[in-house]
Amino acid sequence: MAALVAAGLVIGCGDGGTGSRTTVSASQLTGVYDVALDDIGAAASAATATIIGTVQGTPAGDLSITLFLAPFTSIFANGQLGAGGTVHLEGGETREDEVIEVTGEASASVEGEVLRIIGSVDQMVVFGGQTMLVPGGRTTFTMERPTTASAQALSGHYLFTFPRSAACGCNSTAVVELTVAADGTGSSAATTETDASGMTIATFDAGSLVISPRGLFSLRARYRSMLADIQDAIVLTGELRTDSEVTAAGGYQFQDVFGPPPPNSGAWTAARLAAAP
Repeated sequence: MAALVAAGLVIGCGDGGTGSRTTVSASQLTGVYDVALDDIGAAASAATATIIGTVQGTPAGDLSITLFLAPFTSIFANGQLGAGGTVHLEGGETREDEVIEVTGEASASVEGEVLRIIGSVDQMVVFGGQTMLVPGGRTTFTMERPTTASAQALSGHYLFTFPRSAACGCNSTAVVELTVAADGTGSSAATTETDASGMTIATFDAGSLVISPRGLFSLRARYRSMLADIQDAIVLTGELRTDSEVTAAGGYQFQDVFGPPPPNSGAWTAARLAAAP
């Protein structure tokens, strides 16, 4: 997967692990990461081999890690970063409204110009009053983020096109303003979805987004259809690319499962507009 390159934008794939390894503070680790799943256990059965992860660190050494396995499935784990870069993790794996306890270990470091976190988490279950590991429930991960990565230049207005809208089953568009911070986190402004005639067929509430250094993209918002009985959380996932312009493509999925019509999942493409509409 190619790195993103744009004017004023430094987003790269790292040095391949050839640099020297040093420890890092929790605050330095904050940001959005590309994540390789080395072992995909029961907790990550819905995930692809490369996903998005986020890290939040504090000056006190508190560390929070989230792995976005699928649109509505994620692993979250918290711990205290030790002097040697190690951290014991406790948290859960969420599937919509279900939460399964997880526990694990990780090690954080800077290798050359790459922030790297390597770890694993195991699913836990209570059986007969005892907490036990779930067989086959281990997920092993490697998170990477270049120290020079910045996604701020990806902010702007994007024209999203949906070949088959959830609201009408027809072609539709929506102009979405994305505001992206240097660390890859950001937000989307509330907007409307219109059909080919320009009629408003749905609205998107303001949402949250994350963009990894390699361009993996995930946006979550609330979707409200004017034509179909839909008021539900929606997640748009895909990949951003930059050549002479910023473009993107991917799919969407709703949290609740409902059959057609309308569809509960579909595809989209997007392109950044040269100027605000």
